[in-house]
Amino acid sequence: MKPVYAFILTCAAAFAAPLPGSDAGNAPPLADVLKRLDQTASQFRTMSAKAASVDHTVVLNSDDPESGTVYMKKSGSGVQGLMNTILPDPKTSVFSGREVQVYYPNMKQIDIYDTGKNGEQLEQFLTLGFGTSAADLQKTYDIKVLPTENIRGEKAVHLQLIPKSEEARKMIAKVELWIGEHDYPIQEKIYEPSGNYHLVSYSDVQINSPSFKDQDVQLKLPSTGIKKNYPSRQ
Repeated sequence: MKPVYAFILTCAAAFAAPLPGSDAGNAPPLADVLKRLDQTASQFRTMSAKAASVDHTVVLNSDDPESGTVYMKKSGSGVQGLMNTILPDPKTSVFSGREVQVYYPNMKQIDIYDTGKNGEQLEQFLTLGFGTSAADLQKTYDIKVLPTENIRGEKAVHLQLIPKSEEARKMIAKVELWIGEHDYPIQEKIYEPSGNYHLVSYSDVQINSPSFKDQDVQLKLPSTGIKKNYPSRQ
């Protein structure tokens, strides 16, 4: 289910810059960071941004970049997310409820995945840093504040999160978040147990924009000629 995994990581997602140097080893107290995240989480409703990612494979020492736009909406009924990948190959991925759909316009094909029991876990990754309360973060992760860093001219609080659940650690070994001056992630690095990692950077981030529409997180398909696949049933 790599398309599902990649989509969740990118949304939890300018091309990703190299990791910057730390800022004199200064790290704010964890309690202060969690308080700031709690304040923004309580106000979070929608998000849109340009996103770029690099999937690094250790064995091959190779990088696979992607870039596009990402949209997310959080409401009482749950989380919806959509990512339009522009380069290198166009595709649209959407997450809603326990279902992920990946549409490939050049092939006129859509893959539909039922995330099943992993749906709640995937939703947590999707909202990581965007609307996640301090209590939920502390319940799910062991959190450490690393030295503040400078990313693209912006000071960012650097957090390391290690999943407490053994089941979650089978998928994610650890997550690093760089929280910008507006208390939302501007960069994420997610490590697999294999050592492979997924690095994402965000730019032009818009939080709770009045121009955000429900249609921004809805998949738009041609009325005919689309082949549907259900890989999770195979």
